[in-house]
Amino acid sequence: MKIIDKLVVLTMVFLSLFSCAQQQKNRENKLAKAEKMLDKKEVIYGISLQIDMPFELYVNDIVIAKEYSKSRKNMGIDINPYLLKNGTYTVKIILLPLEENNEMVVRPNDVATSFVKLVRYELQREPMMGRAKNYKVLEELPLPQIDTVVPILETEWEIEITELPYEIKGWSNSQNLSKMNRDELEKEVKDFYVMLRDELHSGNPEVYFDYATQRSLETISFNYTDKDKMQQSILDNINLYKQKAKGTMYPIENYKLFIYGNGKLCKLERIDEANLGRNCLIRKNGKVKTWISSMLHKPIGSDTFEIIRK
Repeated sequence: MKIIDKLVVLTMVFLSLFSCAQQQKNRENKLAKAEKMLDKKEVIYGISLQIDMPFELYVNDIVIAKEYSKSRKNMGIDINPYLLKNGTYTVKIILLPLEENNEMVVRPNDVATSFVKLVRYELQREPMMGRAKNYKVLEELPLPQIDTVVPILETEWEIEITELPYEIKGWSNSQNLSKMNRDELEKEVKDFYVMLRDELHSGNPEVYFDYATQRSLETISFNYTDKDKMQQSILDNINLYKQKAKGTMYPIENYKLFIYGNGKLCKLERIDEANLGRNCLIRKNGKVKTWISSMLHKPIGSDTFEIIRK
């Protein structure tokens, strides 16, 4: 065999071996990636409840729900947005009175038919299969049973969160707003809300979303959202708000300042009956009202509020 023929054969053998090795490496990489995806559990914690009276629900002193209707409420509420990492958290519920014999009271029967449960599930990624898989009730959080009517009923539980695959900053490095003069804080918060309202009303929603940048970044973690999908969602909302918020925003009025998160968070909530407990940023299109999320914090070392949660 000629030398040149031998070189051709050797080259072909080398290329063949290299190709096989590369294919094997690709298969191994794909397998490792698949195994990594299998190991990663996209765990969501939530509160499942049935409440037969108005109530307020809190996690670590952060309001999760304020429901003031008199009818029965059956709800499932994801609490991942308020869980910064694994650890111990406090859940609190305040059961509020209904009218009976011209008195506002919490009735024993209404408490007896209500329940609160801590649940967990994993995100279902298969199409047409719903949102949840491996749903499990971790703990029933018992409501105190009463024998007679009471004006209000409040109870707390400690829960253990152990399966979160993420850790986020949230408000852990935020200023304690409760140490500020309350009147000065209220003025500063109102001015911030008015600025946001005016920008939305003028058709400039980009300003609102700029102040919510950290919230968007953390949503990627606690809601297991693809980065590209999150960016597209922000762009879609900016376009929506340009159409729906321009010229439709309510004025900032009929409000009260609430401080949450052991002093780290705050927001203005409406106190008029039609919007009681709702966010103060409101737009109305026809008969449809939308309350725009705006829980604020102020990072240590900053003079400016940011929108960190709903």
